[in-house]
Amino acid sequence: MNKKLKWLETKRLTIYHPDQSSYNFFIELLTNEEVKKFIISEATEKQIKKDLSGLIKHYNVHGFSAGVVMLNDTKKFIGRAGLYFKELDGEINLCLIYHLLPQYWRKGYGTEMVRSLINFSFKTLKHNKILVLIESSNTSSLKLLQKFNPILNGFVTFKEKKHLKYFIHNKNLDSET
Repeated sequence: MNKKLKWLETKRLTIYHPDQSSYNFFIELLTNEEVKKFIISEATEKQIKKDLSGLIKHYNVHGFSAGVVMLNDTKKFIGRAGLYFKELDGEINLCLIYHLLPQYWRKGYGTEMVRSLINFSFKTLKHNKILVLIESSNTSSLKLLQKFNPILNGFVTFKEKKHLKYFIHNKNLDSET
């Protein structure tokens, strides 16, 4: 990944803006059998190209999007994460997304990514509310999200799977976030 495409960096991770070079990384992630259980969109090459094109367009319009996540020390690809606007129930919401390859689960990377994205959303973008959709059987992701005091606001169904609809509000966060 080219350094100029870097947009969010933490102690151990960097999120890079999406571009055409993100495609192979997204294929690796979104066709992984464990990851596919929890994603909303179809994991076909055609759909991944369409989603990537949308993320690139979102970045070009808004200056942020969901992109490739790499480890800082080894530059290894571990997942995708970011923020994007999503229309849901007739309302435009700032949506937080994160997916990691299974070998990087339960190592604190998810918490680190989500914390930095929330901070970026509230401090830089000045948004007061973030939407997070989580597939209802994804207990690890639900546990991670609880660290940020989310408010459950019902559910939506995608691909015949129930996804819990959470909002994280700026006023509900602890000062350490």
